Amino acid sequence: MELLENLLKIYYMKTKEIYDSYYKNIILLKKHKRTKINFFSAVYLIFIYLISKFISLFFKYNINSTESISISWSNTHTNQLNKILANCIVLNLNKIDNSKIFKIYFYNIFKEIFTLLRHDSPLYYKILFVFEYNLFKSIIDSNKKVFISGHFDRITIIISHICKHNNIELTVVQHGALEYFENMPKIYVSNVIYMYKFSEHYFRKYYYPIKNEIVYIYNQDLVSDVDKFVNCKLEKKTIAFLTQPEKINFNILIIKAMLTCRDKYNLNIILHPRDKKNDYKEFFNEPSIVFSRNFCLNYHAVVTRSSTLGINFHNKNVKTIFVNLEGLQMDFYDIENIILINNLNNLDSLLNE
Repeated sequence: MELLENLLKIYYMKTKEIYDSYYKNIILLKKHKRTKINFFSAVYLIFIYLISKFISLFFKYNINSTESISISWSNTHTNQLNKILANCIVLNLNKIDNSKIFKIYFYNIFKEIFTLLRHDSPLYYKILFVFEYNLFKSIIDSNKKVFISGHFDRITIIISHICKHNNIELTVVQHGALEYFENMPKIYVSNVIYMYKFSEHYFRKYYYPIKNEIVYIYNQDLVSDVDKFVNCKLEKKTIAFLTQPEKINFNILIIKAMLTCRDKYNLNIILHPRDKKNDYKEFFNEPSIVFSRNFCLNYHAVVTRSSTLGINFHNKNVKTIFVNLEGLQMDFYDIENIILINNLNNLDSLLNE
């Protein structure tokens, strides 16, 4: 129970500190008596707790004890884990159809329902936390080693503290660039396999050992192989914009700024795997814009906010412009010769150089 209470406190602290502009009214469980909550909400929370406990028991009977297991909640995570793991069970929480495990199906359904209901509601996070805690505890309890590819998100925090509490070896495999956060709660790990040398100091800043010291392993093979991208047949010089799935309003602002060059260049909007094309309906009738999920090496330039793929294009000497409208502090901002702008005033001139 002590682990559960401490984790819940961290869970809310992270939500409040990191996403404060989005979730303003989160209250710790210990202060729950201050919150007015109706009878229906209380019954609903208990109902979800009982369901999560029930399917946790079911889950234990469906997973045999193994030496190691990898847990993924993103296709990108899965790709990174598959690069280094062999003969290891991989649980991808996003692939309902491909999973035979009953609990993952329920997890995704409840997560979708709660997403519709959240609206800054503290109750939403209590419910989701209870469900996630029971989900990952039931998975981890039967294993000696755990592999994940999350960095600083809430699921990584939950898994790391469960592993710390049970003295289970946890390995984190880097999947992308790292952002600096204020007041980051402790994350406990055993090993870190990182793919960018400029990321190591961020891991060392935020990660704490489960037991003894953390082992850091540099593995450049985790970087996306840009060499596999081909030179495309382009009718006109083309600029690519790599979207980010969060805060798409910034994506839209950048696209509008890039359209000032439409007479000289075509514009390829390369959608992030978690991005939705319909979020960009206002550009559907723009003849100079093509939406795609494929890449070329012969772009005139690449523009992005903080895409890891942008780093790879930069390393291949493709002109890459990083647009930091959000005031982010990313680990790769110290890369040699990086082009970084904090507003859109000079984007036009940079694209036309």
